[in-house]
Amino acid sequence: YKVIIDTFASEYISKMNLPNNHPNMVDAQMLCIEQINKFRAKKPDDFLLLAADALEYNLLLSRRSLDPSIYKMSSRQKWSLIPLIVLLVGSLPIFVYSFINSIFPIVIAKMATAKIKDLQFISSVRFAIGLLLFPLFHIIQIVVFALITKDLIYTLIYAASLPIGAFIVFEWKKRAELVWARLREVKFNIFSPKRVKRLQELNVDIKNQMWKIVNFKEEEDYMSNSDAN
Repeated sequence: YKVIIDTFASEYISKMNLPNNHPNMVDAQMLCIEQINKFRAKKPDDFLLLAADALEYNLLLSRRSLDPSIYKMSSRQKWSLIPLIVLLVGSLPIFVYSFINSIFPIVIAKMATAKIKDLQFISSVRFAIGLLLFPLFHIIQIVVFALITKDLIYTLIYAASLPIGAFIVFEWKKRAELVWARLREVKFNIFSPKRVKRLQELNVDIKNQMWKIVNFKEEEDYMSNSDAN
């Protein structure tokens, strides 16, 4: 289900005019799973058609290391790549400073979730661990900094920079990963035009099928709706 859900969840949130945040994403993913399971039980043959599209789609994506949750770029997203790259490069020193100050909670959270296979559960556990560890380590760092510098103003400035820096680390990393994924897509579009066409066809087909599945009701004839549309 993963490639199907990753392909559809973001579009569902956008079309429903919901904020694109973690809770809404989890809700959208759970809705997809629930509706796909219902659809699979009632229409197993039609589900196999969706599964076949998803298998081919996933194969094309994985061979190019493309992320189904963000494929494909709109024109606006393409043009936004350049200023985003400039912003990331310009803010790199701030990221490095912030990352150094946040490294212990980040490493501990990753180590604690190293053996968990469920990606959604990993993010939830890391979030919970972060809520505990970041304040704890920040307090320790502030105390150590104050003992070393013995300067109240510098200590207050440093204390203020820690939570801001932690936020910057995650936002910078998220945007850097997005840019890197977008650049892979740009490369793919340039050098593999035939595969791009097929990938885009599958993307549209999967999303269209998922909209029907999300709105699926037991009494409806899915194939009749497909033919009518």
